[in-house]
Amino acid sequence: MRTRTLLSIAVFALLAASSAVLVPAQQPAPPPAPQPAVPAAAPAPAAPAPVDARLADKPAAPEV
Repeated sequence: MRTRTLLSIAVFALLAASSAVLVPAQQPAPPPAPQPAVPAAAPAPAAPAPVDARLADKPAAPEV
């Protein structure tokens, strides 16, 4: 009877030790990687300058 008790304790100890090896302790997850900064949207193009009344009747200069 004593041998059976000692054998049961030994088997339980081996089982507990093997499960401790097979299931490691949970480690905290690493912090998330920093996200790249989102570039700011390009500013809206400026409104065209108002046409000077003195230039309104002159033809546009030809492009070179």
